[in-house]
Amino acid sequence: MRIVIVEESHNRVTWQSRSPMLWIEVGLLLGILSVVALLLASPSPVRWHVMAAVISLLLILAVVIALTTAPADRGILERLPEGGTLFRARVWPFVGDRPVVEADLESITAFEIETEVFEESAAELYRLSRLWAVAGGENRHCLTNWADTESVNVLGVALAKASRLSFESEARQTLFSL
Repeated sequence: MRIVIVEESHNRVTWQSRSPMLWIEVGLLLGILSVVALLLASPSPVRWHVMAAVISLLLILAVVIALTTAPADRGILERLPEGGTLFRARVWPFVGDRPVVEADLESITAFEIETEVFEESAAELYRLSRLWAVAGGENRHCLTNWADTESVNVLGVALAKASRLSFESEARQTLFSL
């Protein structure tokens, strides 16, 4: 997932990220078409039952993914003379924006990036990050999902400039195996 800064000025930053849900749905559709093509060539009378079961399972999976995954995230930070706001929302189809983070800019003390190294296999490591807004005390607000480290870092720098707050680029690192 990649984060894109939509608008950036001296006191306002707007960002957006999109989930790969569309490509997952296209992959499931291609899977259904592949199963149909393979099973139509089979002379077995059981093919219709297998085809119906596989198609039903993949369609149910596609619906569950579509209903449980927000296709986009949006956020805005605006610094005003009398304070400012920090807002993040998930955008759902047919529902609209659902707020995730709503905070006054006065309550935020800094921004920090959390970087993790993920491992799919022993030879394949990749680094993802997410951005946090640190509020007074131990409160922290997650501003992004796991995304490309470079785009999260660019967003953190932009938010720190617009809000006139500090930005910690390396908060903590650990290794996760998938």
